[in-house]
Amino acid sequence: MLQRIALSLRWSLPLLLAIVISATAQERKALLLGSSKRAVILRWVVDVKKYPDGGFNVFRRTAESADWQRLNAQPIVPIRDREKVRALLGDRYDEMENLLFAPKAKGLNLRDAIQQEENRSSLALLMADLDAQVAEVLGMRYDDISAKEGERYAYRLTRVDGSVETDVAVGEGERSDAEIDPPAGLKGTSRDSLLELAWAPEQRFSGYNVYRSEKKSGTYARVNVSPVLVLETEYEGKAVIPDVFYRDQSVLAGRTYWYSVTGINAFAQESERSELISVEVKPEIILPVPTRPNVMVRRDSVFLTWSAVKG
Repeated sequence: MLQRIALSLRWSLPLLLAIVISATAQERKALLLGSSKRAVILRWVVDVKKYPDGGFNVFRRTAESADWQRLNAQPIVPIRDREKVRALLGDRYDEMENLLFAPKAKGLNLRDAIQQEENRSSLALLMADLDAQVAEVLGMRYDDISAKEGERYAYRLTRVDGSVETDVAVGEGERSDAEIDPPAGLKGTSRDSLLELAWAPEQRFSGYNVYRSEKKSGTYARVNVSPVLVLETEYEGKAVIPDVFYRDQSVLAGRTYWYSVTGINAFAQESERSELISVEVKPEIILPVPTRPNVMVRRDSVFLTWSAVKG
């Protein structure tokens, strides 16, 4: 049976350009509204190659008002100044530079260059879900920090193409620091000194983090370097998901480890941690080497014999 494993992206790699990932593969509304303790969060997705030349505008009104108030002083557009992006991202800039700015297609034919740009754009859209500052750089997020706690607002997103401004979507939202329910169904197995995890994937999460401790009541540390992505693919005409979401290779045989997972939503917010599970790492099974090998040659044939071993 072909075993499938989810991806844990390393942004410092050459963007995994051989893999096509569509951040919009899941059905998504034109405008998503989330919340935090400090703001109402607006997120939208747009093809980075077809971004409106005039950017986006965000409007708000209360239930008592019929008039829309524009919140952004200047149109929301991608940040194309590399130094401004470096100042915003800090140490993460070097890892994400080729993700946010198209690299030169050196030595690539036209078809491969187009594929590379498609992959880069898709990864950028996905990363906007997982990192709030990346979404800001791409011009796909607005945090309404002026919203009053406990008050519900209507929001309107428009796009500006040349001299024409058109509505994209409307929605409602309010500030809230409500907890985000964790993923469910965490399970783990062990074989050959490896530990493998899976859980119930959900469309509300764009990525996941895995936490581990050597004691149930101990300190849990994140073990994945970058968010774990559970990608749906097609096999023989059917949609499939991986059998294994995360493989922990930094474990020792004979020991028991405790695990929990969290989900990351489209607003780059991490959920509460899931239920805990424990998994004992089983040692690698090494079969004994056959003994007493013997070779016999008879005319044009060679015969090999050895003593049977118990596995």
